[in-house]
Amino acid sequence: RTNKGLAAGIEGLCIAPMQLEARLGEFGHYCPVALATGALSDARWDDDLKFAAEFRGRYFRTSGQQDLQEFLANPSEYVAPRAPRKLPEQHLLPRRRTRVEVKELFPISVSFGGYCTVTYIDGESKYENIVSGVP
Repeated sequence: RTNKGLAAGIEGLCIAPMQLEARLGEFGHYCPVALATGALSDARWDDDLKFAAEFRGRYFRTSGQQDLQEFLANPSEYVAPRAPRKLPEQHLLPRRRTRVEVKELFPISVSFGGYCTVTYIDGESKYENIVSGVP
């Protein structure tokens, strides 16, 4: 397919991580199909490249089977120059933080910040179950 200028899925090909990084398209690890609709979807979770494709010598990751099919059917609609949206500037993209960075951002633990730890634990340790404690 790629010899004919078409996009092709790359699942099952032996692509080393360094090779993937070197040949990622303009959207990096973000899905161009999702971005076209205004969503920012990081597809880094797809370690097997099940939802990734090659087009014009570059690799593009997609968010799932449906986005992959849409990309394979009409890839030129999702990449430059016809892409409806560009990836936001690097400083505007979400980034993973280390445990140390998160601790520095939120130095006060929940149990000492005036919140009820009992409702948190009873609520299966979910954020939405945190309530203010009674002073």
